[in-house]
Amino acid sequence: MENQPVMANTLFLQSEVPDPYALYETMRNEGPVYWDEINRHWAIYSYDCCKEILSSDAVQVPVIDAKVKDGLNEYALLIAGQFARLSNGVSHEISRQVVTQLMQKINADSVGVIMKDLLKDISVPDGMDWVHSICRHLPIKTILSSFSFNKADSDFILGKMESLSELILPGKPTKQVLGINGFSKELYIIVEKHLLYSGSYLSCIRDLAVKHKAEVSGILSLFVSNIIGLFIQGYEATRGLLSNALLQILQNTDYGSWSVTDPGHLRKVVMEILRFDPPVHNTRRKAVKDFMVNKVQIKSKDAIFIMLAAANRDPGKFNQPDKFDAGRTNNHEHITFGSGIHSCVANHFSVSLTVDGLVYFLDRYKKVRLLNRDIQYEPLINLRLPRNIFISQG
Repeated sequence: MENQPVMANTLFLQSEVPDPYALYETMRNEGPVYWDEINRHWAIYSYDCCKEILSSDAVQVPVIDAKVKDGLNEYALLIAGQFARLSNGVSHEISRQVVTQLMQKINADSVGVIMKDLLKDISVPDGMDWVHSICRHLPIKTILSSFSFNKADSDFILGKMESLSELILPGKPTKQVLGINGFSKELYIIVEKHLLYSGSYLSCIRDLAVKHKAEVSGILSLFVSNIIGLFIQGYEATRGLLSNALLQILQNTDYGSWSVTDPGHLRKVVMEILRFDPPVHNTRRKAVKDFMVNKVQIKSKDAIFIMLAAANRDPGKFNQPDKFDAGRTNNHEHITFGSGIHSCVANHFSVSLTVDGLVYFLDRYKKVRLLNRDIQYEPLINLRLPRNIFISQG
């Protein structure tokens, strides 16, 4: 660990750093595999090292420590403990199959209908907040509509999303824990009843139970937890992609010069946004055995922070990485959604929803402009989510 750059703390709130990419560049150049003594973890910055670790069988996703539990009640722990993205081994394989089944139920055709409803009472020419009016609602409402939740249950879930999104944050303060505990049982029961009353899910549940020689109740519980996981995915990463997408389109492209009704071109724009300015900046892993990366030994049980956003701007992988270029031939090789067995199953949903939502909006409002260029971000470590994006027509 000699000759490492002097950096007191590799973790920071996105709300406190105007340009994290400058920090990432320094670390890539001077310490792509860096031991953070303060936080007792490895921070990984180069594309090749991040990709190698994400695909390695020497690491796993860290699970909730059963000895700590953060004070969460049994329902909150049951939900969080079964997310596909937070499980390993056979449990991960089964959970991933559950999420794959759930993703097949997502109805992308509903995006236009939901966008129309969200915009019906908003005067875009007078100014609107894209984040609060669209991004916080479109992904969740699309999921709720796809699974045919009734209005009462949908309203309950929508009203709890702010607290629900905090479920998997480490080191939650008492106030957050109490908030999550206060509704987790009701949320779990709502989703469970919805699955039980919908015959279309029961055959999938039974088939997976037979295939994996598991109890039907256990597979049902995985379905419940991972539908809730999709809510969180929508409220966090997909909301962030919608936010960053419009922001970067208005800042970096002459969108008036091409047809916004062309989903193929817009998909390239969104793919470059996932590389250039992704909503997810880092992810955690834990070593389960000793291994070497970049001639540095990482030991079993070491904590690892994989800096995805830093890897996506690595000049060793992407030519002129700090330039926004939708025509880049390899922008699809970004690792914002991870890589290997733990790559995000919901990636296609996030991209498709963002493309469809933007096509609908920009086709109707062709001269949108930013009203605030000094964008403030949420106080989060792993996600870079704009608090507000004020826009108007004309």
